[in-house]
Amino acid sequence: MRTVIAHRGHDQTGEYLRHNVGLAYTRLSIRDQAGGVQPMVRRQGGWEFGIVCNGENYNAKELK
Repeated sequence: MRTVIAHRGHDQTGEYLRHNVGLAYTRLSIRDQAGGVQPMVRRQGGWEFGIVCNGENYNAKELK
């Protein structure tokens, strides 16, 4: 999976593999090099949620 999208970024690459779910990601850091690490994972009430995002938030200051 990851080799197909390898051209999309070289700053971070990997997979999120759990039970019946597989997400592949590559990352090209434009703005938040340290804070945009993927995947974003949250565990709550015995559940685990993993998210990878293709995007950049350019108006973060306005949203705060």
